Amino acid sequence: MDGRASRWQSHREERRRELIKSARKAVHALGSDASMEDIAAAAGTSKSVFYRYFGDKAGLQQAVGEVVLSQMQRRIQEAAQSAQTPERDCSRWSPHTFRWLRPARTCTPS
Repeated sequence: MDGRASRWQSHREERRRELIKSARKAVHALGSDASMEDIAAAAGTSKSVFYRYFGDKAGLQQAVGEVVLSQMQRRIQEAAQSAQTPERDCSRWSPHTFRWLRPARTCTPS
């Protein structure tokens, strides 16, 4: 890959990250039923840009999901590496993080 192709690849990757971040903000503000047009407008661009990068709404949803899961995995790994005991580690997490564990009454902060 030559220098120009490499720069464009970097630009496309950065732009994709920006679009995902904008989409997350838009969905947070507008709700999960936000249309691609709504998301694009909130991002200050056209929906054709989103379609170019993600193919369709399902592609955008998948990309957002991958980013969210990656961030969660990183934070869990960081917490696990710095934990001295499981109880102390769990107490550092927000109650919202372990909301899905409450029925099992496992490792929920007080």
